[in-house]
Amino acid sequence: MKTVSARHQDRKALLGLFCSLNKIGKDICLEYARLAAIDAAIKNHEIKIAIDNEIIVGTIVLTPIRNSIYISALIVKAGSRKKGVGTKLIQEAIKKAKRLNKSKVVVETAFVYRAKKFYEKCGFRVTKKHYDCWALKKDV
Repeated sequence: MKTVSARHQDRKALLGLFCSLNKIGKDICLEYARLAAIDAAIKNHEIKIAIDNEIIVGTIVLTPIRNSIYISALIVKAGSRKKGVGTKLIQEAIKKAKRLNKSKVVVETAFVYRAKKFYEKCGFRVTKKHYDCWALKKDV
């Protein structure tokens, strides 16, 4: 498995990953809105993808904000979970933070996704509990 920056030709596969996470239907307006957001993130080099056997199995969207790298999305295909894909994508976030001289990586995860334990295994710690999500950070 390797991680690379997402390219324009990856956008439909990325859309499929985002839609699978949110379990949304094929609403055409929503699809175009998501494609526009994906295109913008690709243009700004904010999306990394994990590829296994030429198939995208995961993605992470990273946004620099002040002294942090913010993980706005981390998605791993259901069949590729528990195989190190998410951990490898987190490592990309840490590399980007160090490269941009940021002091931490931050993320918020909704209670319904049950990802808190994963982030804690990757060295994140809870900084706040909101009404529907956890806020976590990892110093780099």
